[in-house]
Formats: sequence, C-alpha cells, structure tokens
Amino acid sequence: MEARAQQAETKLWEYQQMSSASQSAGYTMMSRPPPMPPPPPAPLAHLQPRPRIPARFDGTASKLPYFILQLDAHMQEYDDLYRSEREKVRDIGSVLDGEAAEWFVELFELEVDKLNSVAELLQGLRLRFEDRDMVEKARKTLKTIKQGGRPFADFAHQFRAAASKIPD
Repeated sequence: MEARAQQAETKLWEYQQMSSASQSAGYTMMSRPPPMPPPPPAPLAHLQPRPRIPARFDGTASKLPYFILQLDAHMQEYDDLYRSEREKVRDIGSVLDGEAAEWFVELFELEVDKLNSVAELLQGLRLRFEDRDMVEKARKTLKTIKQGGRPFADFAHQFRAAASKIPD
C-alpha cells in the first residue's frame, strides 16, 4: 500500500512539474502549444549547381562562332543560376584552352574591364580570335561560287554559309 501511495505522489509531482514548465513556456494544458516554426526557405538559385558550358575554345578562329553560339544558349538557359556577370565571365574562362586561356589569364592579371561582363568578354574574344579576313573571303566566295556538277542543295548551303558571314 505504501508503495502505491509513493507512486501516486511521484506521478502527482511529475504532473505538477510538467504543468509548471508548460505555464512558464506561455501555455497551459488547456491551450494549444505554440505554432511550429516555418519551414526553411528554399535553396537560393545561385547555390544550385549549374551545368558546365558545353563547348571549349582553344583560340582557333574557325571554332569561335560555334563556341559563341553554345555560350549564348547556355547563358539563356542558366542565367538565373549566376549571381553576377563576373561569375559568368569566370565560368567562361574555365572552358578556355591554349591560346584563348593564355589571353584570358593576361586580361585577368591586368585587371582589364573586359572581365566585368559577358558582352565585353565576347567582344574581346571576337577582336582577338575572329578571322579578320572572313568577310573578304566570304565576298570572294560569293563572286566565284558555281554550282558545277554538284546538287543544288550543296551549292545553296555553301552560298548561304558565305552570305551569313557578311554583315548587313
């Protein structure tokens, strides 16, 4: 009997302790507990991994148009995953090889303004690596091109390719 009485007293004491702790936390046994904290915010976009730029560029003039096309597509698709223009420029620099990488390092060491925006970097790439005689070569091709014995589709393709290199 005495053991039961002691158990009852222990339970009463525990209940009083719980009730006292609940009241000091701002609610009673009859009130609702405080609301749950809101869920953590969604991860910030710039902390999400972004795919690497799919093309590399080594400074070969004939490869520059394709590289710029790939860059443009990548930047349009993943623009919101970059925090700044400088971060985009650094990402572009990471896919340069050979002579193009050497040129980029020189710009970086000289702290040239071309490293502040993608547009300026692309303009610099064009000025440095684009075939300066491309327009003249295209004009010459347009003046001398002949269909000959090949299919018209091949002739038209060569004609359009040359015409696309001449600015309006």
